[in-house]
Amino acid sequence: MSRIFISAAHKSSGKTTVSIGLCAALKQRGNIVQSFKKGP
Repeated sequence: MSRIFISAAHKSSGKTTVSIGLCAALKQRGNIVQSFKKGP
């Protein structure tokens, strides 16, 4: 089981956009992908 944690020092830095793109790319390669939001 592999994990990736995406974080940034500031709000509105594009974390969601990067996360969606990364999930799509990994899924396209045949990986099983689950995403979760941590925090408020």
